Amino acid sequence: MRSTTPTPRPGPAGGFTLVEMLVVIAIIAVLAGLILPAIQESRRMARVAQCTSNLKQFGAAIGIYKAHAESHYPYWLSSMFTNELGGMTEIFVCPLDESKGKEGGRPDWITGPSQYAETNDMPESEFTPEDLNGSTGSLADYKSQFSISARPTESQRAENDAVKRCSYLYEFSGEYCSWYDGSWDIGDNPTWQACKKFEMNSFSEKGQRVPVVRCFFHIKELASGNLFDSMEEHRQVLNLRVSENVSRSPPKEWWVEL
Repeated sequence: MRSTTPTPRPGPAGGFTLVEMLVVIAIIAVLAGLILPAIQESRRMARVAQCTSNLKQFGAAIGIYKAHAESHYPYWLSSMFTNELGGMTEIFVCPLDESKGKEGGRPDWITGPSQYAETNDMPESEFTPEDLNGSTGSLADYKSQFSISARPTESQRAENDAVKRCSYLYEFSGEYCSWYDGSWDIGDNPTWQACKKFEMNSFSEKGQRVPVVRCFFHIKELASGNLFDSMEEHRQVLNLRVSENVSRSPPKEWWVEL
């Protein structure tokens, strides 16, 4: 008698079906969307930490310089390149500065007098009178507008040419202070350093918050280019203050700590 037992059918082939593959891809995409922002933020925070470390090293170097210069500040950050900073060029560049210091301490996208470019610690040949104080004319014309005995000489600038790039603005520089209006009794040398020392000694609570070195590369780029039109979280500048601590503030309201 012929057997009536049915022949078993073969099971499905091994592996994933198309639907299962699509589900897996969707899950991976969701996880990537959740993880990548966290990774990017952690990288950004690591770069902020490196910039903070750079500022603290500047603070330590300035302290050493002042100890051997009767408490006077250096006229430029690059003045400390060889001795106090041990020839380290990398300390002059913020990791968040995509130009690697080529733009100086004032990012190109910033418009208006949001920060004065004469505090750029860069060779004079790398910026124009328009960068310095918004005026027109030759660099010689700009220099002829003031006479400052404390200003670094051409030979002193030449000694610092090893620092080709710098992301930081130095507000105790020996450069002429273009916003000084003559209302303060700071003598005949209206340099940035003289003005900042006046602020440091005249403002009781704010005095210790006066910024010495500032980094503007922590501000998100704005389409308008105007920092004062932006939200507070876009306006954060990292500052090394005269108290030697590092903290954030809006660009112009340097006495605020965020």
